[in-house]
Amino acid sequence: MVFTRALVVVAFAQCAGADDTCAADGTCSDELAMLQHQSGAGLKTVVQHKKYDRMKADDLDDPRLLAYHDAGSCGPMGNDHNVAWCGGASVRECPQTVETDICLSGTAVLASNQVGGNFAVGDCRYWLYAQYRCQDDPRLLAYHDAGSCGPMGNDHNVAWCGGANVRKCPHIVDTVDTDICPSGSALLASNQVGGNFAVGDCRYWLYAQYQCLDDPRLLAYHDAGSCGPMGNDHNVAWCGGPNVRECPATVETDICPSGSAFLASNQVGGHFAVGDCRYWLYAQYRC
Repeated sequence: MVFTRALVVVAFAQCAGADDTCAADGTCSDELAMLQHQSGAGLKTVVQHKKYDRMKADDLDDPRLLAYHDAGSCGPMGNDHNVAWCGGASVRECPQTVETDICLSGTAVLASNQVGGNFAVGDCRYWLYAQYRCQDDPRLLAYHDAGSCGPMGNDHNVAWCGGANVRKCPHIVDTVDTDICPSGSALLASNQVGGNFAVGDCRYWLYAQYQCLDDPRLLAYHDAGSCGPMGNDHNVAWCGGPNVRECPATVETDICPSGSAFLASNQVGGHFAVGDCRYWLYAQYRC
């Protein structure tokens, strides 16, 4: 089962105010209080945002998960990137899923696929241009199943939701193994609770999917007065420095198990605000 990805720019989140509630679709009834912190450094910054949108217009796909057959090596990831996933330049038949260590789940799902006679995408021409997206990680499921039929064994992570009898899943789980989520936290992406319903060949009373929260260590920004959540001009060198501010599609980093991160969102402009801080550049990368 594949769910829509969530875009979050911080490491921890909860609804602001005692009476606010977060819906299963990732929105809060009022403002969302987002808490950023740096592990072990004692740095804490509370940033208030209005209603949180699970998908944003600037949510970018991972170019490492492209598969294409280009004309003249003009594609963003070099000549015929991942074309073997689709059987090669002559076959160009892309499977619905591929195995890749870029995704924490180990699997990517075909999101879009264009095949034809030398068509244009941007400034490059292609015979094949397919985009894959990471499949949700089954390790981040929380469920109460009937008869241990769930994909990760009996009642996987049901304690996140208070146990088999409670089945109330929190908006944020912040005790996730960092081998699964580098940020150590996951956001509730979807949640189904009811009387013995079916998902695939298994029946459940609870079936919730979490997704890793974005890691503030993978921010790159140029801030005014060292007010950014990770200190002054964190990772700004990834984007060429405070004067250049041109962020590449991917960067190499040992924060990510794959060894690289892709640009998920990017804002560049004249001294804009994100929370209580002002920036000339604010970019979020993801593993």
